[in-house]
Amino acid sequence: MFSALKKIFTTDPNPNTGENGSSSNDTANTEEENNETGSNTSAAKTIVCQGGKCSCNQSETPTQIPLKVTTQSKFYVNDENGSEKLIASTMELGQPFDAPFFGKCKMQPSGSSFLPCQPAITGWQKPYEGVELANGGKILTEESTAMCSFGGMIKIEDHGQAPAQVNEAQIQNGTLAVTTLLNPMITEADLEILAGGGFDGDNTEEKGASVKKITTTDSKTKYVKDQWISFKVLKWYNENAANKDKVNWVVYDDAGETLYTYQDKGELLDIRFSEYGTYKVEAYGGSAGGSKAATYTVTIKKPELNRIDKNVAAKIRPGEQATFTLAVDMPEVLDIATVQDIQWAVYKSTNRGRTYTEIIENAVEGNTHTETVTFAEKGYYKIKATREEKTVETTLRVGANGVTSIQLDKTSMRTHNDTIKFKVPESAYSIKPPTAEEKQAVKWVVYDSAFNEVTALSGTTGETFEFSNHKTEGVYYVEAYMNSSEIGRIKKGKSSNCIKKVTVTTPSVKRMEWTDSKGWYKTTCGFDEEVYVKLKLDAFNEQKIKLKFYNIQKDSSKTAIAETGAIMVGSNGEVNYKVAFPKDRYTSKLTNGSQKGTGYVVYEILPDDDQEVIKGAKAGMQHFEHGMKINVKSKAAIAGVFYEKSGKRVRNVLYGDTIVCNIKSYNLIGKTVTVKVFRFDKALWVDFLNPDDEVSSFTAIIDNEGKASFDFCIEKKWNGWVGTRETFYIEVDEVSWYSKAIRSQGVIIGFTKKDKLQNQVNPVVVEQASGTTKKNKGRCDNCDKDITLEEIKAICSIEDDTIIKEALPYLNQYRKKVGIDTCTRKAHFLGQIAQESGFETLQENFNWYWESLLSEFKSYFKQFNSQTAKENKAKELGREEQNGSALTLEEQKTLANAIYGKTHPIGKKAGHGDGDGWRYSGKGFKQITWKSNYEILQKRFNNRMKIDDEADVVWLDGDNPYKLKNNAKDAMVSALAFWDWKYLNARADMGDSLDAVTAVSKKINASDDSIPDRYDFFQKAIDALKAKDCVDYKRRDGQIGTVIVIDGKAYDKFDYKNSEGVVALKDVIRYKTSVYRSMELDKYKKLKEEDELPIPDYVTYLSRDAHGDKVKYGVHSDKRYGTNNECPPGEYYLIPKQKNSSQSHSMYVSEDGKEPTIPNGPDGYRDGIAIHNWNPKFTIGCLSTVQYSDVLEKELRENIVDLDIKNRDVRIIIEEREVTEEPWTGSVVDSPTKWTGVLDDE
Repeated sequence: MFSALKKIFTTDPNPNTGENGSSSNDTANTEEENNETGSNTSAAKTIVCQGGKCSCNQSETPTQIPLKVTTQSKFYVNDENGSEKLIASTMELGQPFDAPFFGKCKMQPSGSSFLPCQPAITGWQKPYEGVELANGGKILTEESTAMCSFGGMIKIEDHGQAPAQVNEAQIQNGTLAVTTLLNPMITEADLEILAGGGFDGDNTEEKGASVKKITTTDSKTKYVKDQWISFKVLKWYNENAANKDKVNWVVYDDAGETLYTYQDKGELLDIRFSEYGTYKVEAYGGSAGGSKAATYTVTIKKPELNRIDKNVAAKIRPGEQATFTLAVDMPEVLDIATVQDIQWAVYKSTNRGRTYTEIIENAVEGNTHTETVTFAEKGYYKIKATREEKTVETTLRVGANGVTSIQLDKTSMRTHNDTIKFKVPESAYSIKPPTAEEKQAVKWVVYDSAFNEVTALSGTTGETFEFSNHKTEGVYYVEAYMNSSEIGRIKKGKSSNCIKKVTVTTPSVKRMEWTDSKGWYKTTCGFDEEVYVKLKLDAFNEQKIKLKFYNIQKDSSKTAIAETGAIMVGSNGEVNYKVAFPKDRYTSKLTNGSQKGTGYVVYEILPDDDQEVIKGAKAGMQHFEHGMKINVKSKAAIAGVFYEKSGKRVRNVLYGDTIVCNIKSYNLIGKTVTVKVFRFDKALWVDFLNPDDEVSSFTAIIDNEGKASFDFCIEKKWNGWVGTRETFYIEVDEVSWYSKAIRSQGVIIGFTKKDKLQNQVNPVVVEQASGTTKKNKGRCDNCDKDITLEEIKAICSIEDDTIIKEALPYLNQYRKKVGIDTCTRKAHFLGQIAQESGFETLQENFNWYWESLLSEFKSYFKQFNSQTAKENKAKELGREEQNGSALTLEEQKTLANAIYGKTHPIGKKAGHGDGDGWRYSGKGFKQITWKSNYEILQKRFNNRMKIDDEADVVWLDGDNPYKLKNNAKDAMVSALAFWDWKYLNARADMGDSLDAVTAVSKKINASDDSIPDRYDFFQKAIDALKAKDCVDYKRRDGQIGTVIVIDGKAYDKFDYKNSEGVVALKDVIRYKTSVYRSMELDKYKKLKEEDELPIPDYVTYLSRDAHGDKVKYGVHSDKRYGTNNECPPGEYYLIPKQKNSSQSHSMYVSEDGKEPTIPNGPDGYRDGIAIHNWNPKFTIGCLSTVQYSDVLEKELRENIVDLDIKNRDVRIIIEEREVTEEPWTGSVVDSPTKWTGVLDDE
């Protein structure tokens, strides 16, 4: 009965209630069960199964088609037709439907019609998260949706279940487990148990405590025959649970068949095995194979040789000896020192260690477990030891010593009075320890950026080298070697640990700011107030500077007023220097041109060494308009008020919450101010009919930064009308030195939990889900956490945070729709937005000086024939004087309508008309430009990013483009749509290097000028998000390159359709193709061996058959991997199409990473093996997408960003596969044999 019931799998919206709504005794959990499995109070959702109906929102005509389940064959719903009702999961990807699919696809226009649908599901959203099936998928429910790579959204229209037929006898005679299963009201906790194979076995056993972990008492995994082995329970799910003596045990053989069952055995089990093999022992309290069961695997075997240890490193000098000692895998059973039947052999390689074919006669004379060998000649050697058919081996290289790596104390230096120190440590020689003569034989060479030797800097010998006082800026390479140089590797784009890249540069200023002690940006202060000069310098770490302050006027004239002593720059290049302007000293020094005792202050940076140069040191004080200035005011005033809760600024607060009120002021240090809180009252909706009620008052003292803070509670009794929002404001009492109370910035709204907040999202109620959810491999908890305003403000200074506060919920709501779901991807996105708009400027500024226009908008001015004509047009559009009056709004619109207008080549192509330059100028958090881009992003959001049934966005024509600067949601989701459109996650996955930021930035803004700032913002984002603690970050850190794996196991059969949508080739076998970014080949192999591979960054499916049969292709070889046949399996490189070549496709398989060839294939030379669209009838070795269009080929190419970047290898592993072999009947060119892939079930 139980084995049949494993196929019953259904849920009901009310799993724990009977007809009258009371709790059902049959399904009630005991207290112990609740402690172990969590609450079951959340409502269940209806599971989707085989035959469930789906629709696509991009189908030309509404069509519902059945879903196919092909990825698992174990779990079924409780249904009369159970054998046909397999449960659907998130692993149903690609095309889990039968043709003709959803009809014609509106995302693929063709003339006046559309191409036939070719769905390619890339992922499912909203699955049931509480259970993961054995195939790694989460269960689909009625609420689940999927995205097609062409842009369609797939919805579940019908779950596919039919009611179960249950009779009274079944219910009366069933146990708790049986009743729960037969009654289609299964709970979430039961669902979790069932997913692990629960409710299986003998129903007479008594339920014991749930077991979390078991082990053997000696913690070993290998034993000999007939040896007693003791197992014990090591951990329980509930340490205080009863019935620990009712634990059951099961023993399985290596085929998974049950050998022994022990009911109610308790927490200990003694057993022995009389046959060799691998056995799995399981202990459980509820059901065998369930989620609350634990297993332990042991192997019964004979002791055998395990490895060869040697007393030397991997390399020795000619004439030296090496001693080799054997170890066994079970030393407690076999004393290897007593064994004297070892057969030793030594082999020498003739091809530098690739193969070992030449045996060295009589190299080892003995047959004991330890032997010593003298190696007289240089070469590569393999040493083997054999006993009882078990052979172990090790290798050894004999030759001259060499350098394996070098160390340096830093990677950049200044052009003045600076040094980089290099060293070859003793551990960095191929033979350790090196002799004194070998150390002295190390040669040092310096190369320029073109890899030419700089002879004036080269020639030093010895284990150390100093690169110092070099005056020429640029990139240099420093190498240490003893026998042969490796600079050729660098020239070929490879790497060498013996060569280091360094930069000689002039120091520069990266950032200049005025802030408060918390790092908040400041533009105004009073006398005696503490403010901070915050600097970021490049290539000037741990050096001394001075600051010189000036009083600057609006005509940019300035007067020196102060200079500091020496200030030490931090090791990170940062300075945070406290400054104050005492009133008694600076009243006479400051003027704003019309009034003494107040004015603007700027500063310049002076190196302590007069010979030193710092670029940009005067950038903040050259002219008034763009100067890094602070306004020092003389009058006492309250500058503003803001509120905080838990470190975040708030305006809407629940009654009963305690918040912090912060008052900003000028020239009130040490003063006590009285603050009154009023409730804003109206009668008959008219303000003046009711005086405002004073509800509380406080006193506060202004500190040395001109700020005062105090806590206060929005008391529940202040709520004048039950269930409605109330507006409160504060006033600061007028005093002799203060003439007007502050109200506007002091407004705060109190609300109850039932209120909806105007222009805000509702407060989120977080409920704990029942059961547990398995984390995705390669992700950390922070990857999924919402981005906070505090984190954004740690990245860049924001003067007005109104718009980003409104937009933040949309950022967190929609970022996962475009795959921004790791800490590093979040950091890249935030760093780019910080540069683009600073999270507050949603309209591009067009207040340009005419000369700057010529260099900034070169593409526009190309249409003018002469330099004079260009300059005249620039003067007509821009400011005449560099420091002159700003352009009016109308003048800025005129400028925008010119440089982004219909005469600009891009504007013309984008379809711009009159006024479209301003209309489609930079807007939103990403600063989207050009009408064509607005149209692309509008479609992308509507087709790929909408949540549930929300309305389409409209960003084209009329006033619609202005939504991107006036509406927080449109401003944010347009930026996210752009990120998705440009496949920027693929570039973000490169990590946190400057190369990664450059790769992302180039897709956003082609100019190199802003990359340093973007990199700086990104590093701040990394710190704010604590990304370096992330599992995904750590896994990618230091990994340079991409690994692509094409499975050897067939995935599915797929019909290829031609341009008319007609099936031209049926049942093409496809293979899963996984892309792992920022992963090197060795790392992939290690993770695979440890079963720790993360989720692939991208997955697609390719065909491997090579059935091209045309005269122009020629005859296929009679060898499987010969000419015109399939690509041979192996480890290769994937390289991009070579520039200026006649190659037809975008990427090719290569053996050496340079040429698109496999010279040494198992069946001879192969070339031109590419990845492209089409199908096997048009391939002679290539890997095809089985698509008529090239959409999937382009998408795969965009997801392998390392193809575009030097020195980042793309490795491709093509696994060996199974095929059928048959004569090629009917071949046009009389090819002899055809090989075709097969599915496992064939």
